[in-house]
Amino acid sequence: MNRLRLFLLIFSASIVLQIQTGFAQTQHWYVNPGIKLGYAFGSSGGFVLGGEVSLTTINENHYFAWGILASVESVGDIKLIHCGVEYFPHIFYGASFGPSFVINQNRDELAWTTTVFGGAFILPYYRLTIRPNNDDIHEIGSFFKLLIPLQRESL
Repeated sequence: MNRLRLFLLIFSASIVLQIQTGFAQTQHWYVNPGIKLGYAFGSSGGFVLGGEVSLTTINENHYFAWGILASVESVGDIKLIHCGVEYFPHIFYGASFGPSFVINQNRDELAWTTTVFGGAFILPYYRLTIRPNNDDIHEIGSFFKLLIPLQRESL
């Protein structure tokens, strides 16, 4: 578990450095609403149904993209509210991470979620939600998202 946390810390720091270097170039902005369908494994498992919206930017050279996201989903009797940052080292695959608020029958808790995904419009994904006092949630599935361009801004 400590190796995973170290990896997430190093990954987060590298994303921040990439984002800071990208601000000097022309950006293209998009809003990306969508739904997700998946399956979570383990004792907290079951079918996953949710919605997500993200705001992403791609630099002029299409070298990388990044954005912010918010999602709400249901896994069995558990509800998750997630917000985070997403990073695309290439346009067709990426990762996201951030806190999740887990709501279940017994109690509410704060968790950490990271997701890896790939594709365009249909994005298969693997998501890990680390819950400090419960079993972690492992899920696989697909996002079905739209790419809606916003006005082009030059920074």
